[in-house]
Amino acid sequence: MSILNKLKEGLKKTKELLFTDIRDLIKTKEVEKITPEFWENLEEKLIKADVGVNIANSIVNNLKNIVKKIKDDSKAIQEIEKDLIMLLSIPYDSDDDYYPLVNRVNGYPLVILVVGVNGTGKTSFIAKLANYYLLKSKSVIIGAGDTYRAAAIEQLEIWAKRLDIPIVKQSLGADSAAVAYDTINSAIAKNINIAIIDTAGRMHNKHNLIQELQKIEKVIKKHHLELPQEKILILDSTYGQNSIQQTKVFTEAIRLTGVAITKLDTSSKAGFIFSITTNLGIPIKFITFGENLEDIQPFEPSQFVKNLLYD
Repeated sequence: MSILNKLKEGLKKTKELLFTDIRDLIKTKEVEKITPEFWENLEEKLIKADVGVNIANSIVNNLKNIVKKIKDDSKAIQEIEKDLIMLLSIPYDSDDDYYPLVNRVNGYPLVILVVGVNGTGKTSFIAKLANYYLLKSKSVIIGAGDTYRAAAIEQLEIWAKRLDIPIVKQSLGADSAAVAYDTINSAIAKNINIAIIDTAGRMHNKHNLIQELQKIEKVIKKHHLELPQEKILILDSTYGQNSIQQTKVFTEAIRLTGVAITKLDTSSKAGFIFSITTNLGIPIKFITFGENLEDIQPFEPSQFVKNLLYD
């Protein structure tokens, strides 16, 4: 199955829950017979798909205007498509070599700090991200910065061996910031293009988590003030709106440059993605939707919306 087909299949649950009603609405010729109950039901479905109350209300109001003004089915769908794409589109810098990320610091590797709570698929994402760039002929090193969990270190070791890439690790309970610093040192010494650094996903409380991440970022900046170039939060799509609070906590600690959405193939709550971009203003950089290393791709708003709206 191609990546595009996997993405379409992965979004099937959200599509069936939500966008079938929108397509049916556009095909309704007798618009005047659409009842207030229909609109209420549609808004409830949007909220159930974790789009968020304010965004759900905005989408419904836009739909009301579209169906009143535009009688042609295809043109109405195109207008809805444009509205949804706009909600998901956050401008950000990138370059062809590292798309959708960017390395703005000459003479240094692209440093990607990966953050997120345990259970979101962070370790698997790191492996998929490494493979994504290996396929683009980039060299990659991994830093096992979650020194609080032996399993996290062991899993990354397995992935590094499978991908045939170097890994920097220390003993359980070691200083995570030191692992990050050493990973960049090794990348520079070996002329490696990309350093992907894992971080702990569970601390005793929010304050400790914030302090830990801020310390890691501060130590990384000893190499160069513009490092790390990317700070990516991993969000599990099955968490829905609960991911919004997670995002607020992490971006409070370190100013996120983007998020990656995992497990799209298992969720009916992918609507929360609209809240990430619209309410928090943080771009989505990657999505994953399967267990294979290749099941990752840059997030493209237009492709995402088309897969929701069209068969």
